Amino acid sequence: MRDTTSTASSGEEALVYCRSNRSAVDLALVDVIMRGMDGVEFVKRLEHLKLDTRIVLMSGNSPEEVQKILGKETAAYRSMWKPFEASTLVQMVKNVLAAPAAIGGDQKGQAASLA
Repeated sequence: MRDTTSTASSGEEALVYCRSNRSAVDLALVDVIMRGMDGVEFVKRLEHLKLDTRIVLMSGNSPEEVQKILGKETAAYRSMWKPFEASTLVQMVKNVLAAPAAIGGDQKGQAASLA
């Protein structure tokens, strides 16, 4: 089986894609700050679909700045801070996909380390 990558220009577009491909999305790399719906709101809506999609939040802002903007909810998800090396992203993806999927798509409380 071959891995494929899809992109979306907004959280709403990504949700439409996820709804129409209910079992095809193994991992969502989500920017915390997006136009329209922020990344945390997108993740909440995605979790509501109960798809077992693994989630990694990404941001170019500091963890403290993200927490000020979006609240402490971002701490409940795997996160990466930009800029990062391609090898770091590859390792995060491997770690996340190797971990067991959460039942019902709830990613809270799961952590992935960058080994």
